[in-house]
Amino acid sequence: RTRRPASLARSFVEGYCAKASALLALEGKSMDLRVVGVQIGESDAATLANASQVQARMTALIAWLRAELHGRGFTTVAQDEIGFVLGLIKDDGTYPYAPMVNAAYVNIAAVDDFVETSPVAGLAVGGRFPDPADPNFDPFHYTADAQMINGANFAAKIQSLINDQ
Repeated sequence: RTRRPASLARSFVEGYCAKASALLALEGKSMDLRVVGVQIGESDAATLANASQVQARMTALIAWLRAELHGRGFTTVAQDEIGFVLGLIKDDGTYPYAPMVNAAYVNIAAVDDFVETSPVAGLAVGGRFPDPADPNFDPFHYTADAQMINGANFAAKIQSLINDQ
């Protein structure tokens, strides 16, 4: 049985990428998507059943996305050189199987030269209310400053992959 890709991935390819490509074509340009950043996995880290399938599912998703992006002409690099940055998830006890999810991402990067992981260790959580004493404290989302650091970490990994292409 062939699994269908996640609806978010399909929406990314069939919606965002297709629209961006069409808009670029109006300007006489073509799309050259070379690296995809992925920051997901928290919900998978909530149960052993889901966490144990992350490596296989993410590997299949990367393969599907590479085939779709290359096949639709959204990139100029070879299909197997389309890069991916997988954002690790915080491992502070909030998500019981976070270490499994992170290990899956690290394992994928270890066997694929065009996959990198981006660390999140030490990034502050709290959302808009970083003080844990504040009743609005959000233990699941990073603060604005932490989001900026996370983005800079992703950018560095993306640039590294582009340099390798």
